[in-house]
Amino acid sequence: FKSQRMYDNSRKSSSCTTAKSSNPASVTISTKDAGELSDELAGFLKSEAYRADEIRAYAILCNDFIKGLAK
Repeated sequence: FKSQRMYDNSRKSSSCTTAKSSNPASVTISTKDAGELSDELAGFLKSEAYRADEIRAYAILCNDFIKGLAK
């Protein structure tokens, strides 16, 4: 999962243009990636997905415990 590249499908088909800057050295935008997310953003989304999976597993465990108390 770590090595899998993530894409923003809406960005790939978007016809929006990027904002122009008066100082071109201050902004570096690459359009060659055709929708690829940055490594940093992809890593963040993957870590959040992992955290969500952990919380889901904990919630299921708590739910099973509560149901066990009701018996």
